[in-house]
Amino acid sequence: MSDTKIPGTDTVIDETFGVAITRSLPPPPTGYNIVVGLDFDTTGDHAMAEALRFADSRDDVEIHVVYVITKNVDTIRADILAKRATELEDIPAKLRRHIETRFGDISKHNTSLVLHVRLGEPTAAIHQLAVDVDAELIIVGTHGRTGLRKLALGSVAQKLLENAHCPVLVARPRDYTGLEKTARPEPLCPDCARTRTESNGEKQWCDWHARPHIRAHSIGYHEYLGGGRSPGIV
Repeated sequence: MSDTKIPGTDTVIDETFGVAITRSLPPPPTGYNIVVGLDFDTTGDHAMAEALRFADSRDDVEIHVVYVITKNVDTIRADILAKRATELEDIPAKLRRHIETRFGDISKHNTSLVLHVRLGEPTAAIHQLAVDVDAELIIVGTHGRTGLRKLALGSVAQKLLENAHCPVLVARPRDYTGLEKTARPEPLCPDCARTRTESNGEKQWCDWHARPHIRAHSIGYHEYLGGGRSPGIV
């Protein structure tokens, strides 16, 4: 057998017949492939938005959007099979319209977009697509009202986080409403800075900040409300 190898192929020995078989190899990944689980709701939109963020920060992102048909996938009824076949034909166009409606012209982003429709259990289907395209990352969404700590066991996001063979990003809307930032110390008083300089560090505080702070002692109940302080009994 010749040692010459055809580019894009490899040669194996068929154990049954003992003959050499040349087969085609899948093309190697050429960029940063991201698989996005998308349904026609806001959770998928969060995931798609994060994928576009990645695309805008790199030059080699290819986004693979996947919609998974889950109902009656194992049936052999002719009417159900016909319905599934129609969905497989119609959903790519619906996906395109959905993405264009939510995100506008994708060509404005530095990426290419590939649409996939698969049948089966969502977690397995999304992960299998990641395997098929050598994905660097899977992005799925979650409802903003839920969060990771309350994800139901068995959800798509939770299963992928536990079992995927690549990084998984769970996207949710950014909303810090009602949350306070960590308190920061006030900047050094200009008079204190001058005092430290003029005294070569022997004095740390100006006259105002060096004054005694006397706090009266009393027996009773006190509670701070507002004024920038956390409530608490003192």
